[in-house]
Amino acid sequence: MTTEQTSFNRPQKRYSTFIGLIVRTLVNLFLLSIIAWIFLFIGLGVRMIHSGIAVTATTLFSLFLKTSDVIADRLSIFISSLPLGGTVLFVMMVDGLVQRDIRKFQAARESTFLFHRLSLLTRHLFYGLFLIYMSLPWQVQSHTFILIMIVMVSGLLMLLIKHYKKYV
Repeated sequence: MTTEQTSFNRPQKRYSTFIGLIVRTLVNLFLLSIIAWIFLFIGLGVRMIHSGIAVTATTLFSLFLKTSDVIADRLSIFISSLPLGGTVLFVMMVDGLVQRDIRKFQAARESTFLFHRLSLLTRHLFYGLFLIYMSLPWQVQSHTFILIMIVMVSGLLMLLIKHYKKYV
């Protein structure tokens, strides 16, 4: 934990950005899992009503259990695919750093507009695809969906690192 002086000469505590990023990501994934559970519960409930099943306390409880089971299964599949995602992200990150290093030695002018837009797009794409994956009320091929998500996010990460500013 380091202290940093603000404009009012009061010390401000600042935590490591990497740990903060991990904590924020885990909190966001937890909140998205709760939102996905609500969407899935509503979606399965609507499918149950349309199929003509009477809504009672027992059917609502069984729907609650089915929804929790689906969310737990999808979350475990997502967690088990994290090593693959980390490997692909690492390879694309190295590729982006190589392309950035090649671009650094060229004497061209550039703007950081693309870097900032890709930064927002990468974060929102990851969280959006995670929410879609967790809240779909019908059966999906989990590994295919997660693989597509990993490839899209890692491709955007490669472009993001490639367009990071040349001179630090």
